[in-house]
Amino acid sequence: MSGSAMQKGGGSSLEQYYRSHMDSLAKENKVLRSKLEASEKKSQDLLRTVIELNTLLNTAAKRGTGQGLLIQPREVTKEEEGVARDRLAKLNGKVQSSDGISAPADNKPFTEDCRMKGHAGAVYCVKFAGGKSHLLATGSFDSTVRVWDVDKGGKETLCLRGHNLSVLDIAWAPDMSHLLSGAYDGTVKLWDLHTGSAAVTKHAEGIVQTISFDPNDPRIFFAGTTQSKIILFDTRSPDGSGVEDRVRPSHF
Repeated sequence: MSGSAMQKGGGSSLEQYYRSHMDSLAKENKVLRSKLEASEKKSQDLLRTVIELNTLLNTAAKRGTGQGLLIQPREVTKEEEGVARDRLAKLNGKVQSSDGISAPADNKPFTEDCRMKGHAGAVYCVKFAGGKSHLLATGSFDSTVRVWDVDKGGKETLCLRGHNLSVLDIAWAPDMSHLLSGAYDGTVKLWDLHTGSAAVTKHAEGIVQTISFDPNDPRIFFAGTTQSKIILFDTRSPDGSGVEDRVRPSHF
């Protein structure tokens, strides 16, 4: 067989191999896409179930009976308190423990300063006001945002009500006069801490998972949602309906 014939035969064989390999990869890609779509559908169904359950629980809580709640507020058990004390003892110790926890750099012991009670459900977010402020804000499953004064033994100074579902994130204004909150109900609220009321309410597409003030202009804030969007809101917007001013696709 001539050299050219062998080369031609070899090239054809190599081409067939790559074509077969590409066909195999295409089939595998198709199967993976199908599995991904099924997984996303299950995830959406699960999220819808969680939201529906959340709505039912919040409705029961607002009726004031407390008996309709599947998750009841409870006191910390002695066993749980003992575990916490043991862990605190390890943190206070000078020798590194088996679980990798060592003493603070200055060897000062950790002690419980105050315990804040008031929320009727799980607490999802906790934020200090910043700087040397003694004010702490929390957002909860009970749909409320609460402000506490840690210098006064964790005294509750404000309870902000207005969301219909769980509060997932909060953010302090730079001057600490306002507080942002984002929730499962798809709204972002700007609270005036002098009056204790919502000065602005904005509506977003999807569940609001994270919020933040613009570092250069507190009249502007952002919200990230489950719809893969980062939304910019401007409190000066003439649109009284609270619809987002601009939508930016997320690159994350």
